[in-house]
Amino acid sequence: MIPYFAFHNNVRYGLFASIGVTCFILLIFGYVKAAVIGCKRKDAAWSALQTLVVGALAAGVSYGIVRAVNSLPGARTCPSS
Repeated sequence: MIPYFAFHNNVRYGLFASIGVTCFILLIFGYVKAAVIGCKRKDAAWSALQTLVVGALAAGVSYGIVRAVNSLPGARTCPSS
């Protein structure tokens, strides 16, 4: 949420900053996770990439589910202002 507060004048910048921060954190988490269990650097880098891909897929699927639910008849959405 910090990027949205930092770029409160432009939500689009906040969105892209949030995506960037999330990708960076997923890569760091995947690398550290593998390094802690004793993987070599190459394997830890691969683990970081796998964690990023899984996180991106999870975000995409959750976005798709919300879009599908909002498209149902009678679904309430926020009014556009």
